[in-house]
Amino acid sequence: MSPPARIRLLVAATGSTFLVLAGLLLSIPLLVGDPLPVVRPSSAHVPLNHGATSDTSAQIQVRAGGSFVLNFTLAPDTPQAPRVFIRMPSHGMVAPVPIVSTMEGNRFFARGQLAMPGRWEITVERGEHAETFSFILAEF
Repeated sequence: MSPPARIRLLVAATGSTFLVLAGLLLSIPLLVGDPLPVVRPSSAHVPLNHGATSDTSAQIQVRAGGSFVLNFTLAPDTPQAPRVFIRMPSHGMVAPVPIVSTMEGNRFFARGQLAMPGRWEITVERGEHAETFSFILAEF
């Protein structure tokens, strides 16, 4: 094989490799799906997503040290008081049950403590229905 042919082959192989790697990196958002919200201590309230069909909406604000305030709204026809449970699935850790208070009508807030950074799940139960919100807590 002549030297110019080797150079063309080398350039073609390098270009093809670059295009394949760039394509793989660009396809990552398509493969990941809906990412979890990242909550940073001492930031504004962060909305927590559950789904388009959900009748519950929630926002969380975490302060330095891990104390948090969770604001959530339930469907207007919710007859029972809600209960909130918090757990860290990767460690099997359960946080103390937060105190839930009524703001007005179907709007509530809960105060509690998160022990460490990582992935957390908050479950809001009302009667037989429960909805879970997941998020990632950044370093304190």
